[in-house]
Amino acid sequence: MCKGETYPGEQRRQRDARTGAETVQLTSTDAIHHTLYFTQASMGLDDNTVVFVSDRGGGWDLYRVTLSDDLVTRMTDRGDINPFSPATTPMDARVYYTAGSEARFVDAETLEEDVLADFGDVSLGGCDVNADASQVLTVKRGDGDDALVTVATDGSGAKAFFDAPRDIGYAQFCPGAPHWALYSSGINQRMWTVTTRGLKDRPLYLHDARQWITHESFLGVGEEVLFTRWPDALMAIGRNGDGARVVAHMNAWHASSRADGSLIVADTTLPDVGIRLIHPD
Repeated sequence: MCKGETYPGEQRRQRDARTGAETVQLTSTDAIHHTLYFTQASMGLDDNTVVFVSDRGGGWDLYRVTLSDDLVTRMTDRGDINPFSPATTPMDARVYYTAGSEARFVDAETLEEDVLADFGDVSLGGCDVNADASQVLTVKRGDGDDALVTVATDGSGAKAFFDAPRDIGYAQFCPGAPHWALYSSGINQRMWTVTTRGLKDRPLYLHDARQWITHESFLGVGEEVLFTRWPDALMAIGRNGDGARVVAHMNAWHASSRADGSLIVADTTLPDVGIRLIHPD
């Protein structure tokens, strides 16, 4: 199928036997489907559209499903998306993503798409969008050390601002202080912060390989960073590195909060004991 074509009628509804919560399975075709990375909103502002990634067309592409009419629409047909790279913004309907050496966007409503930057003979990581949707943050790999780069969403250019002396996993803008970036690295020291001028590179939460620290995200506007100290705790720490605390004693895996920080949702692993809602205090 090509971009813009639709698949009808894939939803399946059931009720959780233990909690009584109704669940809706949005896709049922024999393929891989997953929502966006856990730091990104897959649900549109209209609460009626969910953006997801699927290989149902033979390669990785973006799709949307509208809950009211149960229609799945193919948003891209290139087949080469970095499947955990797409990022959304509450400012508009654009979905930003990487594919090979290119940073791109597609409009979830109009399906307009374009290349914002091409970095040549490198690969790019996941995306994050700043508070006013003027820049996309991503990771450049392939010509030496990993680097953090910003891409202007108006297509006016891109800039590498930090050549890291270590591997970089995923990077995020701080929602309330977009001149700060949070990025992940290896198991010996997972979380790091740096300014978007490439200054003040420092670890956020000191630990060693005996603690499994993973899956960081900002709590609300970003005064604190949520992270998992698996398997025993969901934790938070001030973005300046102060005030580390246990939010909940549980085997949280991926945790993210409402935009105002009033509530956290987390899944669990080993064992999977379901989805939990957690008050941040």
